[in-house]
Amino acid sequence: MSELAKWYVVHTYSGYENSVAANILKAAENRKMQDLIQEVYEQKELKQRAELKQLQEQINPHFLYNTLETMSSIAAVNQVFLICDMCSKLGEIFRYSLGSSDSEFVTVSQELHHTENYVFIQKIRYGNQFEVYYSVDDGLDKKLIPRFILQPIVENAIVHGMERMTTQGTLEISVTQKEENLLIKIEDDGVGMDQEQLQELCRYIDALDIKEKKKRSIGVRNVHQRIKMICGEQYGIRIRSEVYRGSVFEIYLPMR
Repeated sequence: MSELAKWYVVHTYSGYENSVAANILKAAENRKMQDLIQEVYEQKELKQRAELKQLQEQINPHFLYNTLETMSSIAAVNQVFLICDMCSKLGEIFRYSLGSSDSEFVTVSQELHHTENYVFIQKIRYGNQFEVYYSVDDGLDKKLIPRFILQPIVENAIVHGMERMTTQGTLEISVTQKEENLLIKIEDDGVGMDQEQLQELCRYIDALDIKEKKKRSIGVRNVHQRIKMICGEQYGIRIRSEVYRGSVFEIYLPMR
C-alpha cells in the first residue's frame, strides 16, 4: 500500500472507522512481511539445493573413478587383465557422459570412440557373439554431430537384432556424405522385422506424443526426436528391415 493510500485511509475515517483502518493497514503490512519472509526462505532453499547438487556432481565422478581404479589395480595384481581393460573402457564412458554439459555437439571421431568402448564391453558380455566394423569416409571424422546418437542405435541392433541369433552376427557402422547431408548407417544381419513391425516402429519414433510407454526401442525414439529438435524436422532416423535379413538404421544429419 502506497504512502498516499495510507494517508487517505487514516484521515478519511475517525473513531471506530479509524481503528478499523489501522487494523487493515497492520494486516496488509503483516502479509507483506510474511510474503517477504517466504520469498527469502524459498531463495535460501533453492540455493542450498543447487549447492548440494553441485557437490554431488563433484563427489560422484571421483568416487566412480577411484572405485574403477581400485578394481583395475586388484585385477592387475591377480593378472586378470581383461577386467583392467573393462574398467578403463567404463571409465572413458563415464567421462564422455559427464562431459555432456560442455557441449551438445562432438566430432564423429569422439562419438565413434565412445561407441567402440560400449561395444567392447558388450562383446565381453555376449561372448563375442557379434563383430563390429567401422568405415568413415575421408574428412568426415572431424564433422560435428549431436552427442549420444550412436550408442542407443547400436544397443538396439545388438539386443533386438542379434541377441537371439545362433550364429555370429555382424554390425557395420559407416559414415558417408549423401548430397548435402552427413549419413551415418548402422546395419546388422540379425533377425530383422516384418513390415508390420517396421511400420509400428516408424510410427512410434515419429509420434510427438505417445500414450503408452514402450520399453522396446525407446532409445531409438529419443535419438530421432532429439535430432529433429536440434537439427530440424528434415533430419533424423530412417529404417529399413526384412525378416532374417537384418535391419538398416540411417541417421541423416546436416553437414557441420
